Amino acid sequence: MQFLDNIRSSKFLIPGLFLPQFVILGIYFHKLYLKFLSFCPNRNFLTWDPDARLVTSIRFAEAFRSFDPVVIVRLIFDSPTWPVLRNFPEALIVLIFGPGGTLVSLLTFGELVLLFLIVPWVLFRFSKQKNRIAPALLFPIVWAGLLQNPGFMHYSFSGMLEVQGGLFFLPAALAFWELQRYCFDKAEILRSSRNPNSFLQEDSKQINSGFISATSISTDSYSPWFLCISVNLLFHTKYPYGYIFIFFGCLFLITFRFDETKQFIFKILNFYGLFLNESSFLKNRLERNSSTFFIKNVSEKENLDSSLKNLSEERGFDSVAKNSSGKTKSVFPRENFFKKVKWGALIPIGFAILSILVSIIFSKETLPGKTKAYLRYAGVLIFWIDINIVVWKIFYGLRKTDKDILTLQLTDRSESSVSRSGVQSIKIASKSHSVSRNSDVEKDFSIWKYFWTYVIFPIGSWILIHPDRFSSSGSTIRHIQGVGLMPGQNEDSIFSLTYFREILDNSFYAPYGGWVLCVGLILGIIFGVFRYWKNREVSASFFLFLSVLISILGLTLMTPNHQARHIYHLYPALLIAICIFCYEKFYEERKKVLSCLIYSIFIMFTLGYWSWKYSDIWERTNLCFSGTDRSLFFTAEDAESVFLKTINRPSVLWNLLSLEHHNRPDIMLSFYRAGFYNRQRVREKNKKEEFDLQKIRISGSNWFIVADKCDEIGNRIGIPFEGIKKPVSETDWNQIRGACILKVGGE
Repeated sequence: MQFLDNIRSSKFLIPGLFLPQFVILGIYFHKLYLKFLSFCPNRNFLTWDPDARLVTSIRFAEAFRSFDPVVIVRLIFDSPTWPVLRNFPEALIVLIFGPGGTLVSLLTFGELVLLFLIVPWVLFRFSKQKNRIAPALLFPIVWAGLLQNPGFMHYSFSGMLEVQGGLFFLPAALAFWELQRYCFDKAEILRSSRNPNSFLQEDSKQINSGFISATSISTDSYSPWFLCISVNLLFHTKYPYGYIFIFFGCLFLITFRFDETKQFIFKILNFYGLFLNESSFLKNRLERNSSTFFIKNVSEKENLDSSLKNLSEERGFDSVAKNSSGKTKSVFPRENFFKKVKWGALIPIGFAILSILVSIIFSKETLPGKTKAYLRYAGVLIFWIDINIVVWKIFYGLRKTDKDILTLQLTDRSESSVSRSGVQSIKIASKSHSVSRNSDVEKDFSIWKYFWTYVIFPIGSWILIHPDRFSSSGSTIRHIQGVGLMPGQNEDSIFSLTYFREILDNSFYAPYGGWVLCVGLILGIIFGVFRYWKNREVSASFFLFLSVLISILGLTLMTPNHQARHIYHLYPALLIAICIFCYEKFYEERKKVLSCLIYSIFIMFTLGYWSWKYSDIWERTNLCFSGTDRSLFFTAEDAESVFLKTINRPSVLWNLLSLEHHNRPDIMLSFYRAGFYNRQRVREKNKKEEFDLQKIRISGSNWFIVADKCDEIGNRIGIPFEGIKKPVSETDWNQIRGACILKVGGE
């Protein structure tokens, strides 16, 4: 036993447990890197979305190189489809190493390595007892599980954002977990400190000041900036990640913080006069907590009743006077409802709703162009500004206390019949009640205050800064595409099981590994619900399981765009949730056997299978996101060689390849690459820009027109083929494999 105690207390134990794992991972990562370089011939082209992002990164790099801050600012704020967070490291790579695709793929691989490095830290922060040994024993479930996940590893050497999403989802979930734990612990402290006997002591000021200082220490120990930074990093990885996280956060707060959510909504309605008058909500809370008033004897009670009666006549505190008879005022204004409504405050809301309804009801013929989109944007923007003003007043405007009002009135009424001792009793009572009321308000709204201020507000404001970004977000949500289908094609039912089928069938190389993963998810939810029903406390594993499950439900119900890759960023969180679940059950006396059993099963399906089938897994892991067939990119390679030779002045690209052509984004990337190498300003043709041969010849710029065949170009641009062939030199026609490039140059 002494020997085991010495090992447990040794400072070399933790490094000794982690070091072999990181050595194994380092060797395996090196082999994956060599496999990517050896087996993937199309590394220079990233396909589709990554190609478009790399084009933006090249534009950033060119703006940095030419010291053009206007272009940089415009690219940052004019980002309707993808955020620019990924573009900054890519632009740095382009500036230093050039605009090749290999290093962009290796950037994602670096994010994968960083993801594995932060997993022990996340495990430690989620563990309640903060055991140092547990993360080392749980870590293999995560890394061995991810290394044999076909889809997740397929994206680890690509320009896609799923690995980066998994990297930032973990700290975002951790930050939100720590926020709700902080608010829960703070509520427990406030509840225990609100003991009526504490006000029986003579020196109530010291008691209250001690309570306030303890609360301030607790407040200072939590920083909401971790939540703000982590969630916004997730959001600026991919906008839908932020939307889904807000969906999860709001649903979690509505379900498990129902009282706080209800009071928060009531306060918003109260501001517009739709629920209460301005102070009756707090006064009703004052009435329910009036048992803290201490009355020494009958004479003091009479003096107190007399004082409260006079106060109610002058200041309207009717609820305090009525409290002695046990009556409370209803929170719903049943009489004179329309007189209580603040119609002036509702004008912006009404205008916003009207704008949105007009944009929905009227057709595009009635509202041509972008009128419908701008009307919808204007309505949402007005509503957003108005509701944030209200919320800001609720969160940061409650600073006045009943103590100030009562003390001021008692000081002014020197001729009052209330005795000196009665006045002191009222002062003490009002002070204690003031602290109670303000503490209740802060407790009731603190979690929503942080979540709204540091998550909802920055994300919503960023989306609404630019009308095109707002419209693009709506288009992204409405985009229809099913797994393995073309855009516009999807399953008939909105209740798609695509994501659950993906977990069952493609989350593990190990046979039935996906089923084990789903069983772990279901068990975690069931045990979490029972624990919450019993103890009214959300465990860390239950929180993580909910974050995964609600995200999947949100992706299923909020958009018809159901592709398997949309849940890849959730796999690390799901595996960590299983680890935390085993850890929590191990510390419960009656569930140690269950914990060890579940841990053994997952170790067998993750580390065990990975160790046993190491060579087979390495061979089956597909790292070539662009495929292994070089002929797929012959067209893009030939186009890039043509552009490199012919782009010698500012140029414009008119890409007439069909939207479904697999080389369309690669042609665009080749064009921007050539412009960067040749230090020429290049751009794509604007949608409304007209092709005019005469203007092009005197403009001093070149136009490059790309189509499937040379004889199709005339028909596509609306000019007869002979009319183009005459003024254009034979050398400007470039027939390449799979396409034709026409150069129309200026003088």
